Amino acid sequence: MQKINIYSHYNLTALFSGLLAKFCFGKYYAFWFVPALMFFILFRILEEKSPKQSFISGYFFGFGYFFSSLFWVHLPFTYINQEVLGYFATLALALYLGCYPALTCCITKVFFPKKTTTQIIFFCCVWVLTEYLRGIAFTGFPWNLIGYATFDIPYFSQIASIFGIYGVSFLYLVIVLLAINRKKFSIVLLFLVLAFGYSKTEIYYPTKNDFSNIDLTIVQPAINQKTKMDYKMFRNNLNSHIALSNLGDGRTTLYTGNRLIIWPEAAINCFLDKESGVLEYVSSHIVHDNTYIVTGFDRVTTGKIYNSLIVIGKNNKTYGIYDKRHILPFGEYMPNIFEKIGFKKVTKGMMNFSQGALPNTMKIDKIVPEFSAIICYETAFPHKIVENYVKSKWILNITNDAWFCKSDEILQHLRTTVFRAIEEGRPIIRAANTGISAVIDCNGKILKKLPENVCGWINTNIPEGKIETMYSKTGDTMIISIISIIMVFCLVSRLKRGLRAH
Repeated sequence: MQKINIYSHYNLTALFSGLLAKFCFGKYYAFWFVPALMFFILFRILEEKSPKQSFISGYFFGFGYFFSSLFWVHLPFTYINQEVLGYFATLALALYLGCYPALTCCITKVFFPKKTTTQIIFFCCVWVLTEYLRGIAFTGFPWNLIGYATFDIPYFSQIASIFGIYGVSFLYLVIVLLAINRKKFSIVLLFLVLAFGYSKTEIYYPTKNDFSNIDLTIVQPAINQKTKMDYKMFRNNLNSHIALSNLGDGRTTLYTGNRLIIWPEAAINCFLDKESGVLEYVSSHIVHDNTYIVTGFDRVTTGKIYNSLIVIGKNNKTYGIYDKRHILPFGEYMPNIFEKIGFKKVTKGMMNFSQGALPNTMKIDKIVPEFSAIICYETAFPHKIVENYVKSKWILNITNDAWFCKSDEILQHLRTTVFRAIEEGRPIIRAANTGISAVIDCNGKILKKLPENVCGWINTNIPEGKIETMYSKTGDTMIISIISIIMVFCLVSRLKRGLRAH
């Protein structure tokens, strides 16, 4: 039996190939051809490998893929002087996530030892199924799916309105791998996908210029995370939000229009109760009855803490509350295994945040159209951001990416948000503490935005043009079923060839 050397140049080449993922999902995302190079190298490495050897090479590839594209994971730990835990968490996450590409390579080689067109299609199916698996396993981590590499090809990404991001991943991989193996069908498939994207965005659902009758002000205070965590700066930070809200309005006190002011996640980073007087202080700055503020805050009830969103109006009236459902490991709660050995979560306080259960579809009187509220990390989860598809007209996303300043996470997070708009066919209004606040239409087009680390505001309206997409009705069920059927056909084809060979 051949001895396996995990330090062979094949594995080191696979590692290097995976590290190129930095250029798929980072600030250099215009290099959209990099995945073609990555998978070309990987397939050349796997050509003569056994399933076991393929697993190891695939693991090196996967480790590099996630280590390079998720290196920013360590940054929040620097704010609590736990840099060692930060690097350990980054390494542990990459070591875990590397198993998914390894499984893909191993399973493919088990059923298809030799490179054929059928093997390529089968590989793409297994890759997407493992992407889907990591999106739901252990609370899920569907970050940097290969389909997000198409962010810079807007006509291509429109296929997400039918098949979702997993469908984009599948078609992108199929086209790339068939192209590098000189299969002419890849050109036909690419043309069909781009033609669909063009017709959808330019002919059937072009960006509209007319808007709803509610004026929005998105506030981006660009407060440094250290300053935000300094309790002595709390009042100054709060006043910064209020000042930007007033400057963003730019109207006189005689203005009587309908107005919604949107503050980012944890804009009020304290527990709101009657004793604090914070809500009363904020609402006292609301001049008109038809003006409302949406803000993130920490909510305490029945002995639990929630990362929440609240809508308040004049005279301290509350119009709705939503609690974040997908809370972030290490950031908002510490997994038991790490808690037992003395590590602490990144956010303040000793208690872990709890998962919310309140409906995320909200309505403010009869003035603001009903919207789906999502907080930060929740944008990463396809088909879980719109709870009531009939009532929800648009999506509101608040986030605080100041934890990851000057890192690839800023752009990666924005991309996930853009794809959610395409999938659900609903515009998204995004308010970030620092970069990137944006107005995104139902085709995923960014109409307005504030760059990272820029203090300011966006005056806008809610873009009209809600689309009833196929994906919003079927979710991931359709694409996973299609991929499963394709896999069965591939296996049947392989079996028939085997029988003919005998």
